[in-house]
Amino acid sequence: MTIDYGLNVEVHDGEIVVSLPHTGFAATYHRLATDPHLYAKDFPLEGDPRSEMSQAEFMAHAWGLANRKARELGWIV
Repeated sequence: MTIDYGLNVEVHDGEIVVSLPHTGFAATYHRLATDPHLYAKDFPLEGDPRSEMSQAEFMAHAWGLANRKARELGWIV
């Protein structure tokens, strides 16, 4: 069972974007051609008072969802 915590996961131009609607929380993940790992970029550096989750909780959940999506896409094993 996958828990999404209300997060949206989208793929745009070879990047995975995870966001929490109605907040400023969004993170973009990408991979390098020579490396089978995901790397985060453009991620929130502080909390958002509109969210019940902290910045750290968002990043943890976003990372898990991005990794699941990357596996579905065959980007990582």
